[in-house]
Amino acid sequence: MNASRAFEAALASQDYAAFCDAKVATAKTSADKRTWTFMALIFEPNAREKLLECLGYDANKIAQQFAPPPPPSSTPSSPAVDDTSAEDVFATRTQSLSISSDRSIEEKSPLTPAAEADVKRV
Repeated sequence: MNASRAFEAALASQDYAAFCDAKVATAKTSADKRTWTFMALIFEPNAREKLLECLGYDANKIAQQFAPPPPPSSTPSSPAVDDTSAEDVFATRTQSLSISSDRSIEEKSPLTPAAEADVKRV
């Protein structure tokens, strides 16, 4: 009955680490002592690191092994920026257009008259 009251008191107070510590202190075998010591680690603020240490691992070495690779030392060049303004594009486009007498817009050919004649023959 005392064991169940101690367990209920630990649950009520939410002091699980103290309960595990009491079990370590009263453990009769080394296996029980190791088990309750391991269980107490779960309630530590840095439980993962403590559990790894208890199992014989170094948390820092493991973190280094699985850390993402560092970024390249040189910064990649940014893509070329086209500094042509919208006004420049519009002006260039409107220069190649002419308005005919019937109010329709025709695009002037960038070809020379001789090149246009060659294209029309084909």
